[in-house]
Amino acid sequence: MKVALIGASLPIALLSAQVAHAQTALYLGGGLSAGLTGGLGSTGGMVTGRYALPLPVRLSLRGDALFGGKTAFVPTLSLDLPFERNILSLGAGASIAAAGDGASPLGSRSAFVLRTGFDRFIEDSNLVLVSSFLVGFNAFSDNGTAVAFNLGLAVGF
Repeated sequence: MKVALIGASLPIALLSAQVAHAQTALYLGGGLSAGLTGGLGSTGGMVTGRYALPLPVRLSLRGDALFGGKTAFVPTLSLDLPFERNILSLGAGASIAAAGDGASPLGSRSAFVLRTGFDRFIEDSNLVLVSSFLVGFNAFSDNGTAVAFNLGLAVGF
C-alpha cells in the first residue's frame, strides 16, 4: 500500500518541485527559427518570452513571434519539468499567422500547435539558453503540418 501512495505522489512532487537554484519567472529573448515541411525550408528569426505562473503546479505562459516570409505569433501554455539548471517544457497553443502571402517558419496559416522546449539557465548570470520544437497542424493551405525548431538566448528578470 505504501508503494502505491509513494508512486501516486511522485508525479505531484515532480510538477511542484522547487529547484535548488533561483530560476527566473520571466524572460525575454531572441534567436533563430528554422521550419521544414514537405521538403521546403523556411528560416527566420524569433522573439520569445516566458512567464511562470505563481501556482503550485509549474505552468508557464510562453510566447514566440516567428518571422521569415511571414510572421506567426505563437502563444502557448506549458507544463514545466525542472531539473538542475534546466527546464523541460511540454505545451499546447496556437499559431496565429499574419495576413499576407508567404510562410513563417511555422506555416502560412493559423493552426493548433504542440510544443516541447528546453531552457538552460546559465550559471552566475541572468541568461537563459532557450530552444523549442513546434508542430503546427494544418498550418498550410493544403492542410500540411509544419515543424519549426527555435534556438536563442534570453535575459531573465
